[in-house]
Amino acid sequence: MNRRNEKRRSTDSPLWKVPVEDEVHDEVDLHLALLRRDFEAEGHSPEDARRLAAQKFGDRESFEKACLELAGERDRRRNLGQSLAEIRDDLVSAVKQMHRNKVFATVVIAGLAIGLGITIATFAWVDQLLLEPLPFSSPEGIVTLWEAQPHRGQDKNVVGPANFLAWTEESTSFEQLAGFITTATNLTGDGPPLRVKSRIVTPHYFEILGIPAAKGRTLEEDDWSGEAIHVTVLSHGFWQSRFGGRGDIVGQNILLDGRRTTIVGVMPPEADLDLGPLFRPYTDAPDLYQPLPMSERWREARGRWLLAIGRLHSGIGVDEAQNEMTALSQALEERWPDFNGQWTVNLMPLDEHLRESSRQPVLMLFGAVLLVMLLLGVNLASLMLTRTSARTSELAVRSALGAGRLRLVRQLLLEGGALTAVAGVAGLLLALALIRLGRLLLPPDLALDELPRLGVPTLVFAAVLALASSLTITVWPALLTTRRPAGLLRVASLGGRGRMRTVLVFAEVALATILLVGAGLMTRTVFSLLNVDPGFESEDRLSFSVQLPRGTARSEQFTFFDRLAEGLEQLPGVASVGAVSSIPIGGGGAATSYHATDRPAPSPGSELVADIRVIRGDYLQTLDVELLEGRPFDLTDEAGDEQGVVVIDRTVAEQLWPDASAIGQELLIFWGDADTPRRIVGVVDSVRVSALDTAPRGTIYFPHAQEPESGLSFVLRTEGDPDLVLKGAREVVEAIDPGLPIYADTSLAGVIDESLSQQRFISRSLGLFALAALLIAAFGIYGVTSFSVLQRHREIGLRMALGATPKGVAGLVVGQVGRLAILAVVTGLAIAVLLGRYVESLLYGVEPFDPLTLCAVAALLAVSAVLAALRPALKAADIAPVRALRL
Repeated sequence: MNRRNEKRRSTDSPLWKVPVEDEVHDEVDLHLALLRRDFEAEGHSPEDARRLAAQKFGDRESFEKACLELAGERDRRRNLGQSLAEIRDDLVSAVKQMHRNKVFATVVIAGLAIGLGITIATFAWVDQLLLEPLPFSSPEGIVTLWEAQPHRGQDKNVVGPANFLAWTEESTSFEQLAGFITTATNLTGDGPPLRVKSRIVTPHYFEILGIPAAKGRTLEEDDWSGEAIHVTVLSHGFWQSRFGGRGDIVGQNILLDGRRTTIVGVMPPEADLDLGPLFRPYTDAPDLYQPLPMSERWREARGRWLLAIGRLHSGIGVDEAQNEMTALSQALEERWPDFNGQWTVNLMPLDEHLRESSRQPVLMLFGAVLLVMLLLGVNLASLMLTRTSARTSELAVRSALGAGRLRLVRQLLLEGGALTAVAGVAGLLLALALIRLGRLLLPPDLALDELPRLGVPTLVFAAVLALASSLTITVWPALLTTRRPAGLLRVASLGGRGRMRTVLVFAEVALATILLVGAGLMTRTVFSLLNVDPGFESEDRLSFSVQLPRGTARSEQFTFFDRLAEGLEQLPGVASVGAVSSIPIGGGGAATSYHATDRPAPSPGSELVADIRVIRGDYLQTLDVELLEGRPFDLTDEAGDEQGVVVIDRTVAEQLWPDASAIGQELLIFWGDADTPRRIVGVVDSVRVSALDTAPRGTIYFPHAQEPESGLSFVLRTEGDPDLVLKGAREVVEAIDPGLPIYADTSLAGVIDESLSQQRFISRSLGLFALAALLIAAFGIYGVTSFSVLQRHREIGLRMALGATPKGVAGLVVGQVGRLAILAVVTGLAIAVLLGRYVESLLYGVEPFDPLTLCAVAALLAVSAVLAALRPALKAADIAPVRALRL
């Protein structure tokens, strides 16, 4: 190698680099020249010397190829080492930049940490609620089975036992089918009396779920044989809470409804699942499991009260099984036309059913969090753009010293990455705290007993989110600032960056509009629900429930409830007492079909359906349910009537006799003795028995004496301290039967409040996110307006020198911001209206395109934009023309 090329290769400057091929070629030429010189010195002619030198040197092409390979390997090692050294230097420089600009770094890190923490915590709940696989064996093969009436918009109804038996015997798509209900029973002995939830199951229930017992065993086939069934399996939670996790619990005896029952097993924690919100008394996560005996009476096509699950055969899909069950339901409709008229079967995968109620609100909130995170990223990108723009002189010097655009971009990306790394660690710590706080803030139907974990999916999401955040806040500023290295020293080159800031602010305002519309719609929903008249008075009304043991004689039931009502009426602070089979808004309750006897019976499947409530005492008067016509039940009704009497609500009366009196009319009700007509003696106002956002479908009230129930919820109208009243009620029950627990003790106002917990939570969360979005957008408007005024300092001075007034200059600045805000708001409103159909089911009393909400959001954002631009506009109006023109 000649000295000139050696010097070129020894320097790292790109100006001195030469191709390796040239170096190798020059080196071979040098060796051949030396050999020729030696041969010529020995007396050979130049031609012979050249030939002999070539022979002695050998295959030049192979030698050059080998040299090139060695040189390439050497350069790769040198380039890798040089690159690592450059990255190390850039990282050191990034840390120095953070230390040199502490305020800027603190703002970016704090903003990112808060955004990352909230988003990661929210994703952890999303993963736990919607994404985590069910703890069952092969859960994809488990389905829930429902009876449905599509013509009534009803896709999930409990199952008739007769149909269930037909499915188990005639369907071929399932390995196994099982039915169950979750009811309540009284536990006595070994501690204070307690009302516990018992899931009563048919054979194969545990095999379908595929979860073995943690201790002992699950229910076996012999447990269903015989008339007396005395075994139970405990849930893990109940084993811990009631028995302290005793290791010798298997084989112990407990008293359930006064019947000695043997504990044969304990389930693991993952089995403690609520199998879905349909009717709460049937589906709450159980405390224990017991066998549900099946009898020949199940083959009578009468009544629907069973829940069903099944496991599909391997290779059978849900659609294929659905087709078979639809055909089978048509055959059953022909077999029992009066019972199955217009009824069909609906199959739903178990995981879809379990997550159906939480999917929409959870995804809605997660979408809102992502929007806020995006807003934050856009705003921080604008802040980083301002910061990098202020460093144009520094970057120009680096470029002049030989740093290419790639090196400058990498430097800026590493600086953003260092900020994001620190923010990511802080965000993970914040996420851990927010996950714990989430259990306190989430409504009951979204909260989980077990806190989400920062597992692999969440950590992967956190890493991807941090990387995306780092790229969002650094890529655009880096590319825009370094796109013209030669012009970095020219301030005029910042105009393009000003346009990019305008685009970023436009995006911020549009995203903030979407969030504000969502928050406004949910807030109006809550107010609409609060203004709904439930049909009864809830203030100063308390309720508690009691359930007599199964098998209690009817005469003993009447005696107990009479004594209880009498004792409650004598309590201080109790103005009136009544009882009902299921309190309004509290979930649960029975329903059935009916028709009037003064007209032809409707075709099967087209009957009217009403909620059924059994009441006693002054229940209707205690709740101030208005009597519209006739009379309430009296002692004559309580004594018993051969025909039977009922009270109906306004909805039933208007459906059947809109222009006539319902008093004295008769109904045939598919309840109790379905063949005996029931005479209507009173009409009361309609009560929203299931939820405030569900219109009454009609309610029929039976007197307790004629349709006795062993469990009732007592309602008290109080005039004193509710806690003292409930304490007195417990003492009254204990005095009558010390082994009988009371449960579900609450105020009716609290029941209504809890029914709105999800809507309130969504409204408050969206409101908080929308407020954050509004502040971020306002900050972005302020920043871009201030920067624009700074850029146009000379232009504004020239305008004022030519006669523009301070008021006109301020109006010019505010007007430009206003036009940008209006365009962004219109865009955001259009997107919000398009997205509204996805959240329409969460709304009540308001449409997704509600004009009042849209106008209020537009006005709020317009005012916020003007206020954010006002201070920079006033600064622009205060510019001195002479001083501005000198700059």
